[in-house]
Amino acid sequence: MDWSLYCYTPYSIIQFFIKPDSLDLECRMLLEAPTWLPNVGVLEYFVLFALTCGLEAPFYMSIRSLNWSKRFRALIALNLATHPAVTFIWPHIMYGLDQNAGAYILAAETFAPVVEALLLIFVFKVGAPAAFLFAILANLVSWGFGLYLIV
Repeated sequence: MDWSLYCYTPYSIIQFFIKPDSLDLECRMLLEAPTWLPNVGVLEYFVLFALTCGLEAPFYMSIRSLNWSKRFRALIALNLATHPAVTFIWPHIMYGLDQNAGAYILAAETFAPVVEALLLIFVFKVGAPAAFLFAILANLVSWGFGLYLIV
């Protein structure tokens, strides 16, 4: 297992911005490095997309105010709205702004749950507290556990 993936977890990103000296040197160097541009093939991307949907499914499929069909459509629609942007667009934005990897991860992983919650509220008519709760939990799980599953 590549232990450097620990450097990209939610805990490490928060630590990087709040108390960077508490991170080990390897993590600080990785997060201070320039944002990388994506090098993901089509098949690899679809595997990552499916993995993300699978990790987020327990959360979105448990929204009781939606019927099963709408839950499934929400799961797919929310990920279609955010996953390509997190994977392909945000790296280019942050690279163009000369931002480090830590800033890219923070921006992208903040963008996803906010957009997903807003879509749940305005498109799927889920109440705001529930929408933000489901979106934040789903994205924390897919971010945190997804790192370990892709190795």
